[in-house]
This record gives sequence, C-alpha cells and structure tokens, in this order.
Amino acid sequence: MLPLIIKPAIAALSAPLVEALVNGGLERTKAAALWSSGGEEYVRWARTLFFIPAIAGGVFGPLGGYLTDIFGRCRVLTYSILLYAFSACAAGFATSLPQLLVFRCLPSPHPINRIRPGSPWSAPVSPALTRWSARCSLNSSPNQNRKA
Repeated sequence: MLPLIIKPAIAALSAPLVEALVNGGLERTKAAALWSSGGEEYVRWARTLFFIPAIAGGVFGPLGGYLTDIFGRCRVLTYSILLYAFSACAAGFATSLPQLLVFRCLPSPHPINRIRPGSPWSAPVSPALTRWSARCSLNSSPNQNRKA
C-alpha cells in the first residue's frame, strides 16, 4: 500500500519540516523543492520507508518461526494479524516520518507478512480449510465409499 500513499504522506508529514527550514533562513521555494516529489529529502525518505521495513522483515523474520515453536501456530498467527492491524491503523495516525517508519517496521518479525491465506502453514487455523480437508481428499475417488 505504500506506493499509493507515499506522495501525499510525505507531503503532509514534511510540512512542519519545510516551515522549520523557512524559519531557519532558507527560501521557501528551495525548502519546498527539497521535499517535493523528486527532491533530495523526498527521495531519501521514500527509499527509507520502502527499504528499512523490508530489511527489518528479513532480519527479524526468523523470530516469527521461533515464536511459533514456543507459543504455537494458531496463537502466533492470531496475534500477528492483530499486530498487523494495529500497526496499519497507527501508521494512519502518524504525525511524523519517523513515526510512520516505526509503525511500518513493527509487524516485521511476524509470519503474517510471509504467508498466503491459503498456505499449508495457516490451514490448521482456518476453519474453512479444516472442514474441506476433512470432507475432500485429493487421494479419494468419487466411487471409493460406494457399496458394491
């Protein structure tokens, strides 16, 4: 979702920084050019908001597997979804670029970032997949349970 919101997010969250630069003596046009799309500070923060959460996910990703071994798949997946939802909501209320970065990095150790909803890892947690696996099997033929 970041590619959709990055331009308006940086524009809104950098407005106080532009004002601080203007109050510090920099011309308004030069200060605005630093934070406009393609500007030096804009590009730096855009790259930071894209790459730091990805790196955090790679570094702290194995922590999700460790937590799964300790607490169980269902509990870790449940709390991962809750943390991911909290983090996304909190990022919407961020008042600065560092806050936005922290809320984007917060769910990085959790496995919800690396699984598909229909993957075998989440199958025991999903009631729909559990019911289907009990009723349907790829190894059974339609005539298997028929009486002769």
